[in-house]
Amino acid sequence: MSSVATYIDELRTSLTSRHIAIDTIRDIVREVDSESSSYEEATSSFGTPGEYAKSFPEGKKPKGSAAFLAAAVILAVLWVLIQLITRDKNSEGLANFAMTWLPAWGLIALGITIDFSRFLARVRKSR
Repeated sequence: MSSVATYIDELRTSLTSRHIAIDTIRDIVREVDSESSSYEEATSSFGTPGEYAKSFPEGKKPKGSAAFLAAAVILAVLWVLIQLITRDKNSEGLANFAMTWLPAWGLIALGITIDFSRFLARVRKSR
């Protein structure tokens, strides 16, 4: 038996991913919290968190919501192209591979991390 807090956390995440305003999320969460005492009761009253979130119109996607990831992918592709064009054709091995691909994957991982942390910050603001 899960608690209503689990339902509310899942609902908050679903609503945030639909770009619903933070004040609206707080109002929805208060309503669910006041009318339900368990996960099962909330599910029977409102549906699953994902279904209930879909019943609200999707908000405007914030500008730059994936800007860091897009910039990281572009920089990674440019890095790989520059490395492939300028690398020493005679050198082979792990060092050449690492110099070409590790910074690119690092940039992409950094972009994903930054965008995900921005999403989590929005979820925390809705509390």
